[in-house]
Amino acid sequence: MIFVRPPKTGSVVRATKNGAEYIKIDLKNAGDEPFDFDIGEGNRARIDGGGVSMISADCPDKLCMKRGRISGGDLPIVCLPNRVVISIED
Repeated sequence: MIFVRPPKTGSVVRATKNGAEYIKIDLKNAGDEPFDFDIGEGNRARIDGGGVSMISADCPDKLCMKRGRISGGDLPIVCLPNRVVISIED
C-alpha cells in the first residue's frame, strides 16, 4: 500500500530581515495581479500565481534570485548577505 501526501499549500508570505518579521502578506488577499514589495533597502520580491520570488537584490552572488519562485511547502528563499528570509506558511 502506498500513501501519497498531497502537496502542502501555504497561505501567508512571511519575510524577515535580521531575524525580525518585516512583512506578512495573506496570499488570499494578494489579488490576481503581480504584487511587488521591498524588503529593506537591498531586496525586492514579487507575489504572483500563489507563489513568491526574489526579483532584485544588491548582494554579490544573487543566489536568492536564482532560487526562483516558491510556493507552499518549498524551502524558503534566503539572502545571506542581506539577512533576508522569505517563506510561505500556513
